[in-house]
Amino acid sequence: GAAKASGRNFLKQQVQQHKPAFIAILEPKSKGHKLEKFARWLGFEAHFCCEDINHYIWLLWHPKVISLAVVEVTRQSISSIIEPHSGGTRVLASVVYGLGNRFDRRRLWQSLSRQAPLDTTPWFIAGDFNVISSWDEKKGGSRVSDGGMQEFNSFMTAAGVSDLGYIGSPFTWSNNQSGRHRVWVRLDRALGNGHLMSAFPNIQVMHLPRIGSDHAPILISLERRERQGANFKYLRIWKSHATFHRTIQDAWEGRRDRDPLVNLGRKLKDTAKALGRWNKSTFGNVDQRLKDMELK
Repeated sequence: GAAKASGRNFLKQQVQQHKPAFIAILEPKSKGHKLEKFARWLGFEAHFCCEDINHYIWLLWHPKVISLAVVEVTRQSISSIIEPHSGGTRVLASVVYGLGNRFDRRRLWQSLSRQAPLDTTPWFIAGDFNVISSWDEKKGGSRVSDGGMQEFNSFMTAAGVSDLGYIGSPFTWSNNQSGRHRVWVRLDRALGNGHLMSAFPNIQVMHLPRIGSDHAPILISLERRERQGANFKYLRIWKSHATFHRTIQDAWEGRRDRDPLVNLGRKLKDTAKALGRWNKSTFGNVDQRLKDMELK
């Protein structure tokens, strides 16, 4: 929450690094009257909350970069129309904070289903859904309700949205306990309709580190821009290092996508990138050093 110093400082660091045009704070654990000061501290000129209806979600954005118009506020969600001033595609963005009770979440699914665009408007839904969609999204602890999971999956089908996948840790929440008492769950995610994926084919969702919170922040990039680098090259010296296989395993397990072919392609690309970073930090980028020696 925004009340914890370590969480605030990490958030500010991430804002400075990634420069988002819009962010949402879930369960800020601070009163709404503190939002204006908090927004200024983070460098955002515009903000919104509605404590009378929903005290779980704060919205902050840069009005010089995007226009944002709130269209619906419920106890568990805030939906807005966001349009970039640069002339890009406008989207419907729904931020959710699902309550812990299955029957409360049922109201959330009903509310979001009513908001589903009837035209070609791209729509994404992101936040803490407080539910999983499959058993592999939970590690440790007691078994969760089948019914709640089935209702969530039924909602996604009925609303015409699907999981956008992710890069990073497979879990976004932990109870921070030790040993066999520790529980890991993927509670936070981003969903999108078909029009979103058509308008933004390079959309990317990243699970950032959990620092100062039991939840991991989620970074959504609608337009991913990647540098055009050299072709991947495997160096035989790598396999002699103790962390080589672990680097591959972490990169391979770090992304999930419902489409198996898309999943395979992204895993290969993520693994190649991870090995490139690992090579540079472990060996000082041997390939580049050899090129420099050749030039000399």
